[in-house]
Amino acid sequence: MAGTIPARGRLRRLADFRAERGRVLSVYFDLDPSTFPTGEARATQITSVCDQAGKEVEQLADGLDHDGLVGLREDVERIRGAFDPQTMGAGGARGIAVFASGPNDLFEVVRLPHPVDTRVTIGESPDITPLAAAGERERWCVVLISSRDGRVFAGDEEGLTDLGNVYDDVHGQHSQGGWSQRRYENSVDEDRHTHLARVSDELLALLRQRPFDKLLIGGPEPLPDEFERVLHPYLAERLAGRVSIDVETATPASVLEAAAPVLAEHRAAHQRDALERLKASLGRGDGRAAAGRGEVSGALVQRRVEILLLDPQAEDVESFIDQAIDGSAEILVVDDETPDLAPHEGVAAVLRF
Repeated sequence: MAGTIPARGRLRRLADFRAERGRVLSVYFDLDPSTFPTGEARATQITSVCDQAGKEVEQLADGLDHDGLVGLREDVERIRGAFDPQTMGAGGARGIAVFASGPNDLFEVVRLPHPVDTRVTIGESPDITPLAAAGERERWCVVLISSRDGRVFAGDEEGLTDLGNVYDDVHGQHSQGGWSQRRYENSVDEDRHTHLARVSDELLALLRQRPFDKLLIGGPEPLPDEFERVLHPYLAERLAGRVSIDVETATPASVLEAAAPVLAEHRAAHQRDALERLKASLGRGDGRAAAGRGEVSGALVQRRVEILLLDPQAEDVESFIDQAIDGSAEILVVDDETPDLAPHEGVAAVLRF
């Protein structure tokens, strides 16, 4: 069982999910260490929240068929037994969301880097409002290239997964001279090019099967430059930088550590760009931005919002989030220290048109 903060596409998928049979149980656990610092405290919370979920299921008993009621009861018990109180806050998780619907083969866990209010909801679709309020994370792919290896890692700022190695047994150099040496070196060059092209093909297949937003490359020079030249245009347009790390000994944790500065700067640059677009449009009065709850609400209804900008302290923004998801708008929660949204009731938007 694993989960990460919601990436782009994940919220859309959860928002589109509808239970064909029974209902969906959505449960949020608060792991704020200032409130639940010990395994014992977290165990108490698991019991309390799951007991609450069980009571809410029974309150719906008259409105459910037999299979739907049994399914929800089983979902409650599955969630109750899914977590180890001693380790459920590992990896920096400060909150956990669980979406369960046994009759519809749904059991999804999302770990959050911020505290959330405990919450239980039963409905025809997952309750994703608290997730959307956290903003979305871009999906990253990191490929580490050597003359033989093409190691691929995928995930987001909260964690990467090792997806395997594209390995080719490319010949090494030898000490013969003359024409034999030159032919051999040409053969090595051709093998290396074939290897890099095969890694690119595998990445393109991954992009289609498990889409990602940005790509990072690492490896000994000059291989990253050579690899860039064989990338398919769909991959090249996602290229966001380089990482420096040993290809053979890299682990998901060490790759994430090496990539963290690039990921953080990209996130900060994206936020700066969105805020600059907002300010410039408001300054020009060209109608490509909305500020304040009234203007933003109207733009959301018209599906004109490209990026919904939220102050992390803004309250009562659930309706804005729901409409942004329905309109396929990006949801961007700005940093706590950013004052730009304070004059606009904590809500603004960059518009598509």
